[in-house]
Formats: sequence, structure tokens, C-alpha cells
Amino acid sequence: MSRSQAMSGRYSTLDHPGARWLVSRAVRPREIHEAWAMGRTPSIEVGRRFDVIHLSAKAVEDRILGTRTDEAIEGAFRAVGIGQGVIVSRQRDVHSVLVRAGTARTWDAPGTSAVGVDDHLRYLRVPHPGRREGPGAFWLLPAPERDEALATAGQVHTLTAPPERSRITWGFTSPSSRHVAPTEAPHATTTSLERVQKQVYSHSRQQLLNTFKKE
Repeated sequence: MSRSQAMSGRYSTLDHPGARWLVSRAVRPREIHEAWAMGRTPSIEVGRRFDVIHLSAKAVEDRILGTRTDEAIEGAFRAVGIGQGVIVSRQRDVHSVLVRAGTARTWDAPGTSAVGVDDHLRYLRVPHPGRREGPGAFWLLPAPERDEALATAGQVHTLTAPPERSRITWGFTSPSSRHVAPTEAPHATTTSLERVQKQVYSHSRQQLLNTFKKE
């Protein structure tokens, strides 16, 4: 879109369902549409339509065994039920997850930060809703089109669980990296061994006593 078209007030994002949802409670929605049309990344106030949880890229990538491509990272989100509303920062070091309004008030997961209506600096830089790859910030998962599509606190908690509890395999992994559950608890194995040793000792002792009696 040319500058003259942008300034005329007709923006392509007016017809984008995700864009309409994002600005539906903004104070100046036209300014946001104009910024997108001019190739800028506007800031949208958090807490009105959605809250946001910021995760480090490393925290998400640590869940993945294998090549950590954008597809693999997207798969990690989808595996816990998050299918929309994830922004990758310009430096690709932060993933911002759009969650339901009010989530930030009770969010306390270590290594993350949540922003909601109670925060003083409650703005999120939001790339054009049609931007799905870099360079620059982009939507790893598409912009939501309704409140029900937002991630829940439980889904994000699952995503940030310790890696050893919930890793997602993409591509080839060596057999040594696979977790094999023991078929029997160590204590149970030890108990069984002791029982056999006692039986052998008892049998041998009885044989020795029988030998002495014969003599």
C-alpha cells in the first residue's frame, strides 16, 4: 500500500479478522491500522483484550530434542494446545504468548514475566497480523480472532515445565537420549535376590547336616 493510500484511511488490515480482534478495544484503532500499513510495528495496550506472558526462546527450545527449527518450536506450542497468538521478538530471543485477560494477576512461573492491566508499562509491540516470518518480529502462531483462541495459564505452565518431564522429539535422536522406564524397582530386585540367597544357604546347610549325620 502506498503512503497516499494509507493516509486515505483504507487499510488492508481492516479486513483481517485477527487485526480487527487485536484493535477491538484499542483507544485509537485507526493509528494502529495506519502503522501496520506503513510497515511499522505499533504498540497495543495489554489488559483490555488480552494479557501477555513473555518466555525466553531458550526455555521453549530446551523442550525440543533434535533440530530447533521454527517448525519444531511451533510444534512445541501446539503440543500443549496453544495454536494462536505467539509473537517472536525481533532478536528472536523472546516468545510473547497472548493469554486471557486477567491471567497476569496470578501468574508466578519462574523465569517468565507476565503483563496485564495492573502493570504500569502494559504495552506490546505487535507486528502486522499477516507477518508470519522474519526479519523482524513476526507471528510464530497466527493472531487470534476471538477470545476463546487465547492460551490459558495451564497451557503455558505445561510448556514451561522442566525439560526432563516433557520433551518433544523432532527429527533423529540417539538411543541414549531416550528415557527407558525401569521394569522393576531397585528395592524389589534387591529383595528378590536376598530371598534366593537365603534359600540357597538354607539348602546347602541342610545338605551339610545330613552329611554329618551319615558319618
